[in-house]
Amino acid sequence: PEIDTAEEKLEPFFAANSFRYTSPTRRVISYIEFKALDFIEILVVDEKDLKNYFARNASKYTKTVAAEPTEPTKGEPEVPAEPTTEPASFEEAKSQVTSDYKLEQAQSIAQAKAEELALAFVEADNASGTDSLDRDRIEALIETKGYESRQTTAFARNETPIGLNWSQNLVALSYQLSEGQIYSQPVVEGESTFVLYLQDENPEFVPHFNTARNRVIEDYSQEEFRRLKTVHGEELAAALKATSDEDAFK
Repeated sequence: PEIDTAEEKLEPFFAANSFRYTSPTRRVISYIEFKALDFIEILVVDEKDLKNYFARNASKYTKTVAAEPTEPTKGEPEVPAEPTTEPASFEEAKSQVTSDYKLEQAQSIAQAKAEELALAFVEADNASGTDSLDRDRIEALIETKGYESRQTTAFARNETPIGLNWSQNLVALSYQLSEGQIYSQPVVEGESTFVLYLQDENPEFVPHFNTARNRVIEDYSQEEFRRLKTVHGEELAAALKATSDEDAFK
């Protein structure tokens, strides 16, 4: 059937189905990211610490050993022997042990820095009495400690900020913040530790009809198409039911 998409048809449909076109609440989050990799270069490691780390994690370090060659059985195709895996010694794994140990230590430093900043937020919040800690004071604290905050793009509960590989854990944490508690506790994500605070919130809204017009036309056309098909089917059924003899039925 031909679908009539005149304005007088579309606008009532839009009004009755505005929930379909509502833009959800979106938040802009400021965050300070403490990357473990930023602290690796400042680490000086001691051989004793490396050996202790290796002893605790020896099962992680293995080496591949080629199998001893065997004499092929007469008349049988030669099958290469499979190599075996054996535990590696400290000296054999030292390079990887050093890398793993330094990363672990750097992650600890990153977490400690994030915890120190979060504690400064809590102390400033407690000192503010009945007033909650606001963004200006948070940003002043960040600047005092020599850190830099960044901002996400606006994102909804079921979205990820554009350009950031955030997990649903960070997205969910972003939506747990409120005007009464706009900052988070440190959260570890991969090799980084984050402290978040709520920068801005765009409440949900229904866009103007003209903004959603193309979607309204598509949705209205689909529903009207289904309705007209049903009407046409009912008309055919009624016509068939009304036939009085075989010739009229044919």
